Amino acid sequence: MRRTVLSGLALLCLGLAVAAPAPARADLRKGVAAYRAGDYKTAFTEFRESAEAGDARAQFNLGVLYLTGRGVERDAAKALEWHLKAAAQGLPEAEHGLGVMYYEGTGVKQSYATALKWFRRAADKGFANSEFNIAAMYYNKQGLPRDDIEVVKWISLAAAHGFGPAQYRLGEMYETPLIFKKDLREALRWYRLAAINGEEHRARAAIARVKAELGKAPAGPRKSPAPAAESAAKAATPETTTEPPKAKTAPPATAPPTAEKPASPPPDPETAKASTPETPPAAK
Repeated sequence: MRRTVLSGLALLCLGLAVAAPAPARADLRKGVAAYRAGDYKTAFTEFRESAEAGDARAQFNLGVLYLTGRGVERDAAKALEWHLKAAAQGLPEAEHGLGVMYYEGTGVKQSYATALKWFRRAADKGFANSEFNIAAMYYNKQGLPRDDIEVVKWISLAAAHGFGPAQYRLGEMYETPLIFKKDLREALRWYRLAAINGEEHRARAAIARVKAELGKAPAGPRKSPAPAAESAAKAATPETTTEPPKAKTAPPATAPPTAEKPASPPPDPETAKASTPETPPAAK
């Protein structure tokens, strides 16, 4: 039986940050090229030079290498240090990463309140991974009271930014149903968008399942979301009949790994791809 859940977390963005002003761009390009080639020691050297010169994206990248133990001995304390330096300059990837570290207690004392603080900072910049995590924390009552209006608001924002896991969860919410009233056609719409935005494998299975159920059901009027949820959805996504724009900062997600910290219902984390950094922009 499928679980009725809305509790996945978009975990640390391990894809490297690559956009940067000159002259730091050259070092970042070299670092990313080395990273993609599996030469993590060279990547570490390139990122460290720019990071020590104060480049926020290089600082974040260096923090990622310390966190994953690629090219350097794994050191959660140093990962935290470099994330904090990048976050102090307002880099949303670093703010989101700090949120995850506090959520999981990686190198720090576990704190939902502090995790939420960092997720909100990144979400205020439109970082879809963090928007999705805030929705999950509201649903799971992790440092917050359960609030379905806030759940719908934040997951709708993440979906509107083209974040595939959020679009997939909205499909589940309409299909299961959860918070919304059951609406298979709306579920199908969100599953189709999720399939476009990095969730093709599980979204395709969901699409086939919903189509089969629609084929068995007699024709009838479409059902609407529950009133409170509908109001929040409209506030978060003004043009709900159009396709949401692609995310500018959130990378696509991979299939979820094993859940870390069981909750009720148990979490089903999402992670960003670690092995495919974005292509750096051409030098101007």
